[in-house]
Amino acid sequence: MTVMKISDGTTKSYLFALLAGLLLGSAMLTTPRIVFALPMFVVWCAYALFYLRARPAVLLPYLLVPVIFAAMYFCWMHIAFGGLEGYISYFKNSHELNRHIGATSQPLNYQIGISIFELIVGSFAYFGKADARRSAVFPLTAIGLIFFHIIVAGSYIYYAFAIPLAALAIGWSFGQLKDKVYFRTAIYVVLILSAATFALKSAVVVATVPQRSEDYYYEAYAKNIPRDASVAGDFTYYYMAVKNNNPFEIIIENGPYKGITQYFLAKKVQYIVLGKKNPDIAKFEKLLLNEHYRLVSTVENKKRIPVLSNLIDYLPWFITTDYSYTVYKLIE
Repeated sequence: MTVMKISDGTTKSYLFALLAGLLLGSAMLTTPRIVFALPMFVVWCAYALFYLRARPAVLLPYLLVPVIFAAMYFCWMHIAFGGLEGYISYFKNSHELNRHIGATSQPLNYQIGISIFELIVGSFAYFGKADARRSAVFPLTAIGLIFFHIIVAGSYIYYAFAIPLAALAIGWSFGQLKDKVYFRTAIYVVLILSAATFALKSAVVVATVPQRSEDYYYEAYAKNIPRDASVAGDFTYYYMAVKNNNPFEIIIENGPYKGITQYFLAKKVQYIVLGKKNPDIAKFEKLLLNEHYRLVSTVENKKRIPVLSNLIDYLPWFITTDYSYTVYKLIE
């Protein structure tokens, strides 16, 4: 939204453009998922040029935003990969990335329902009142929400990125439709449901703090797997492998289980780490636990915090709180 402050071509506009570029570049370096926000910048520039009738000279500060963004990203490429060629080569040839787990589909979830509701209500407000069409709030938030659900794989997990847009859309719609009782009531219902969901998820986070102890799981991992040993396993344990300097390949459903197993046997991967809740663990064990690998350790979850932990069992949706795993070692 900082981009919306760039409007008059004054010194202040250049300062806002500098801030917008720095914020966008920092966000992109934090997670590439933020790319869904880029179309919002294009929409705002078009809005300023064609609707606000801004002179081209006034739009010059806007050019600072992509320049700063690109400069930050290319600096990162140079530091991390030695330049653009190294960056492209890494993403083309990295075996780990080629086998990286990814979301090809996602379940219907309440966040999508909230976004659809906001788009419908916002459309009524935007197209129903001439004064509302003078504002760029709805077009910007609508574009942001739509591209978020299109671009961000697993958007139901990362909806926190879209919450500012959702809150802005609801607030703007409420201001435009506050004289419409049914719209006002519907907005209140969505706000109450969102607050209740946030409270429940917060309770789950607090209750499962011991189960997400990085030190506990890593210490058990490092105790069973020596540094530099080759490892394959579930993506959940990737960062433990990186911390322990283990070459790591991710086990995903990429063909018949027998073929996956033969691939790791041919490479003589020394250790395999599987989450105990992995739905395919029985199939892998049937193929691995014979003359090829042996079970060397099982790491159990730590206990949840009392009282709040009972809440998890009564929630109407499944929440992943199990990070227990088993370790298998190649029989030399």
